[in-house]
Amino acid sequence: STEVPIVVAAGKVGITSRGAAQDFPRIVEVPFSSTRKLMLTACLTAGTTTLGDGGLAMPQGTSIVACVKGAPSYVLDACNQWAGPGGQLCSLGMEARSQVERAVDDLSSQALRVLAVAVRALPQLPFHLEESSEITAE
Repeated sequence: STEVPIVVAAGKVGITSRGAAQDFPRIVEVPFSSTRKLMLTACLTAGTTTLGDGGLAMPQGTSIVACVKGAPSYVLDACNQWAGPGGQLCSLGMEARSQVERAVDDLSSQALRVLAVAVRALPQLPFHLEESSEITAE
């Protein structure tokens, strides 16, 4: 399953499936689409200020965290920052982007399936929750 490596990586920063469901209740899910090559969930932060124990700090005023997983090139195209080794947000410039692309190419050349995961803290949804049923995978 594509979920196993994500669960393992999350566990390394203190996020467990039980804890995630409690700390970040899901309010929207847009399933994977072969057209978009990614899936999205939006979760309430329920007052949590970091992603995991000692993890990435969320800006003040964050009430929702959007999470995307999918094909690295599609996810990377939507990103302009990355979390550095200490959890600080850094600009995702051309050099860093190229480094990520080389790592993806290296792993792919070993016949490994590579997924990217991205998160964005939001003060609110960019649409009304009632409209979420109109969002389709395509």
